[in-house]
Amino acid sequence: MMDQTTKSKRFDVRFAALILVAVSFAAVARAAVSPVKLPIIQNVGVVPVQWEGSYHRLPVKELIAREFPAAVRSSHRFRVLGDDLIAEEWQTEKGRADLRDQYEAQALLSLTVAVRDDVTTFSVRLVDLNMHSELLESDTIETNWFNEAKSSEVTDKLESLVFRLVNRLPIDVSVTSIQGHYITLSGGSEQNIAVGDRVELVRTSVRSLHPANGTWLEFSSKPTGVAQVVDLKSTTSVAKILNQTYDQAIEVGDGAKIKSLSSRVKFARLAASQGLKDAGRQSTVIVSPIYVPGMPQPTVAKVVEAERPAAITDQHNETENQSGSSTSDVVIGESLPVGKAPPATPGEPGGSAPTATDISREDSGINLWDDITKEATSHRLVEHAQAYGGPSLWRMSGGGITGSGSKMPMLLINNIGASVTRNLMFRLRNDFGAQLLSGSTTNGRFGGYRGLVRIYWDAEFPAILAGFIYGWRGGGLATVNGLSVSGESFGGGDWFSSGGFAALYGQLPGSLLGDRYDWQGEFSLIPVVIGRLGLGGKWQRVQSAFATQINLAFTQYRPAHVLAWGAGIDMGNGTWSMGNSQNVSIRNFDIQVLAKYRF
Repeated sequence: MMDQTTKSKRFDVRFAALILVAVSFAAVARAAVSPVKLPIIQNVGVVPVQWEGSYHRLPVKELIAREFPAAVRSSHRFRVLGDDLIAEEWQTEKGRADLRDQYEAQALLSLTVAVRDDVTTFSVRLVDLNMHSELLESDTIETNWFNEAKSSEVTDKLESLVFRLVNRLPIDVSVTSIQGHYITLSGGSEQNIAVGDRVELVRTSVRSLHPANGTWLEFSSKPTGVAQVVDLKSTTSVAKILNQTYDQAIEVGDGAKIKSLSSRVKFARLAASQGLKDAGRQSTVIVSPIYVPGMPQPTVAKVVEAERPAAITDQHNETENQSGSSTSDVVIGESLPVGKAPPATPGEPGGSAPTATDISREDSGINLWDDITKEATSHRLVEHAQAYGGPSLWRMSGGGITGSGSKMPMLLINNIGASVTRNLMFRLRNDFGAQLLSGSTTNGRFGGYRGLVRIYWDAEFPAILAGFIYGWRGGGLATVNGLSVSGESFGGGDWFSSGGFAALYGQLPGSLLGDRYDWQGEFSLIPVVIGRLGLGGKWQRVQSAFATQINLAFTQYRPAHVLAWGAGIDMGNGTWSMGNSQNVSIRNFDIQVLAKYRF
């Protein structure tokens, strides 16, 4: 009779799991947006390299800081402003406004180098002047590789990553002004454009955004016309409109792809061996940079206005043209005879062409939403997983019952559990865990479960403390518990608890224990408990509670994809005030054997 009276009603674990999964991964749904015209991106700045984690261990820090701006320039995709100027202005809203208004900057490029244990992540992104992410690419490298790599190999890694990002832009040059039947393009001889080249223009729009961070994911394009380059400078050119899909179809912001651009040439060369794909068609790994000041570089002068050259006079030998069909492979490089220009169009004013330096632009920047999901990452679904098992000893007393508790299991195990950790954004992480219990009490048996969710901030201490205490973490936690007990005056219960925790973690050097071990010490405070307990044959509601928990764990230091073993202890003590105006004391002591795997 007592077993039937005090046996807990089981919480539907499957339903709870479905809720947790839905809340955690709802953001993975695809984010579609109304097509927004791709902005002109011609003038950019290179933000100083940002560093995260134990970067003091990286032997090529100065090389990376020097070669990243060089890689951006070697792509020849942008007109790059001076690094001294960017280093002074990019960190403040006013400074970025000055870059936009005075220097006509349209975007910034940044590199984050994050050193985590045995791996280092390079993350490069394109951001607008409001610091909204537009494109992101990343690469993960074994940290030990840098100890043996040649400078040229590190440079090639950086260049490949930058070129991957640049090649995701579906167009390489944009129409920056229209004057009659002539257009100014944001590319010139540095982009391997030549006089006589035929330009097939398209209007490109952002069709969808990445659901996690709002970066550009897919593009759409439609042809607007054809033009021929008639005048050339280093970073700009002038082309004469030969044909349009309809009257006044070509607009400022339309653009074309240049297959002879340095980044696309290398991209094509590596495609077969590395499985690279073209702009807008490949998925991208997203790691959210965190900005810190960096290193300056020499200054680049601003482009100034210049007078137009004399009109082009040789305009006989009319050439027939057709507008291209809808395609993403818009090219520059199909040439008409040099020195021969297309005929003047009826109604054309004067036949005078503007020069490549006669540039006027409109503000065509995309205004993406400004919220924290912009910085969310697309890290691996699981950063690391952990399984554990061992003896769990608990004891319940007070509340009108005789002491009830678990016995030491003969096989030294009466509980098993597992947890996974995921990096959400920045240094924000969350854990999911589950635990099953089954064993003997003094007069009967018990069985139960525990589900855990935690969300917390993880940060590393300065390098001066590295080697013993690496960092700290702190945040909130919530658990769902169920326990069924037979043969005791305490019959079990089901309850929900929540609170906060703080932890320190680090690494013990190999000289102490013969091997390197990661360690963690954690303290939890749990002031909220909602539920009921079976006491003396009756259900009693929990009125208030206060509990503490201490955890200490050690695991072997192992690289990613290698199983690490360890051990830990978990001690808890709590007092619950019940509906019968009595207090119940709960104590637990767990010993755990741990297995940890980093992905």
